[in-house]
Amino acid sequence: MNSGQKCSRPVLGLLLRRSLLSNSSKPCVLRTYSTATTATSTTAESASAGFTYDLEARKEADASESFSVASAVILSRPPMLTRDLPDFESSYYFYQRRLNDRLQLPFTRWFYFKKGTLADQEWKRKQAAANKYNPYGPRGWADELLVGDNSHISEDNGYQYLVDTTVTGEEDTLRMAATRAEAAKEAEAKGEPFEHPTEIVAKPFPRISQADLENDTKSLNRKMSRTLYLLVKKNRDSFAWRFPQSALVGEENLREGAERTLKEAAGGNMHTWFVGNVPIGHRAYNYPWGIVDEGKKGGKKVFFMKARILAGQADLTDNKLGLDDFKWVTKEEIQPLVSGRYWKALKGVLSDR
Repeated sequence: MNSGQKCSRPVLGLLLRRSLLSNSSKPCVLRTYSTATTATSTTAESASAGFTYDLEARKEADASESFSVASAVILSRPPMLTRDLPDFESSYYFYQRRLNDRLQLPFTRWFYFKKGTLADQEWKRKQAAANKYNPYGPRGWADELLVGDNSHISEDNGYQYLVDTTVTGEEDTLRMAATRAEAAKEAEAKGEPFEHPTEIVAKPFPRISQADLENDTKSLNRKMSRTLYLLVKKNRDSFAWRFPQSALVGEENLREGAERTLKEAAGGNMHTWFVGNVPIGHRAYNYPWGIVDEGKKGGKKVFFMKARILAGQADLTDNKLGLDDFKWVTKEEIQPLVSGRYWKALKGVLSDR
């Protein structure tokens, strides 16, 4: 036994002695476990605490705390494009591309272009004019981007860069298409018959659509790399924006109620698909004090069903839920439109991309 243990024993003994003396001053209470005795002691304790247990009042409170059940639809349009690359991933792929340029063999021009031909001269002209990284040149060591240099990022996915640096004939084709378009404009201005020129070169479509430029929240062609959700607005001042929802009718289940709700809210011009029969979210709330619904319920429980839109568009004309507006919005755009509790209950079931 060390010295620390020897010193701690008298202190523990003193604490135990004081605890026994303090407990001995309190009377010993014998507790029985019969049903009648428990009920009597509970009533006595409640009365001594300053309140009484009223069974009828408790029944009325339970009745006011009952909930009506509603079904809501989280209708989404999935992403149509791959997600936008973060800065870190974009820099990583650029590094891999430069590393591949450093390790691969140089381009064997004589295998593809005969010396002295027009194609050979065109290739040399484009290579000299292009500001292109050459891993075998005198500045082959300068393969890193400077701070703030975004030359490796292009809105057309590198299409114009390929036209400027390769011998494919697309440069002449683009020039021919521009000439045809100019001739069509002149003919239209003079009132002469003209034919709209068809696009000869199939360019990659931009990732930013016209709906993005105009911020058209009713279009499904915006934010094509993100998931869009249908949010509807009820004709009232507060808590107006939400997902389409309505109370269950008769003996319908949650999916049947959600299908009916979506049709009554946004019309039948959409081709949709409901993902399973199980809700993906749930929210319960009480009505304001003194307000009950037709079924004398004091609150509502809303179950959210997941669905996808495959074709069509929402139409609120002659809807049966009193809605006057709708939007297709991303997850971040939902938060400022709805209440804090509504957002807290649903933010976990919405997609981040």
